[in-house]
This record gives sequence, C-alpha cells and structure tokens, in this order.
Amino acid sequence: MTTKKQYEKYTSKDLFAYWSEAYKVKHNVKYSHREFGGTELSRFKDALEKYGIYALLLGIKKGIDSGERSIRFFCENIDKYIVETNYAKYLFLIKNFAPPELKALLVELGVLETKWTQNVRTQKRLVEIVEKFDDWCEIKGY
Repeated sequence: MTTKKQYEKYTSKDLFAYWSEAYKVKHNVKYSHREFGGTELSRFKDALEKYGIYALLLGIKKGIDSGERSIRFFCENIDKYIVETNYAKYLFLIKNFAPPELKALLVELGVLETKWTQNVRTQKRLVEIVEKFDDWCEIKGY
C-alpha cells in the first residue's frame, strides 16, 4: 500500500510534479523545462516560503487554467493567481476532495470572509464552518 505525501510536507520538487501533472491535464502534452530545472525549483521554493503550500497549489491550478505555460512566467505573475484568503487549506482540500455538502459550505465561508464588518453571528458561523472542515480533514487524514 502506498501512502500519499502530506501537502504540508511538499517541497519545490513536489510542486514541480504538481505543476507538470496539471499542465499535462490542461494542455494534453508533457511539460518541458523552459529554463534550467534548478532555476524552476528555486522559483517554487521562494514562492512556497512566501505564500504557503495551499495558496501556491491553488495558484498553480489557476495559473495553468489561465494559460500560463512556463514556471518562470507563472512565478513572475504569481500575484494574479494567488487567492487572498485566510482559509487556503480548506479552499484547496474541500474544492478538490470533499463531498457536495462541504463544497456548499465553502461558498458560504467565502461570502462570510469577504464581509467588511463581521458581527458576532458572522464570527460564530465562521467558527462553525471551520470546525466542520477541521473534522473532515482529520477524518480524511489531511
């Protein structure tokens, strides 16, 4: 039985593999290096340190879906692809792996997070949603 590497333990090499896989799915061709491989890994390492793994995974998917074809240009334009949220972990995991009920809560979380002023009821609902997501992540081993 093989176990999948936890996302929190991803390195620049894992990000490159994720990029390559997403690139192949989108463009139906294998990704070929546009510059020296070590440079691409270094770009991912810097981005990982700056944005965190989940924001970067979301950004990679968004970048490739938007037509980015090289890691260099993706990293140079990364601010266009990074989603500004306090809940990048949940956004990535729920969006990609959760059942429809949790995906509906993800939409609600996004609406609540974007409110300019958060009253006590809003904050309480945010906590409830995050607790549900935490429970699901714990059950699934994320």
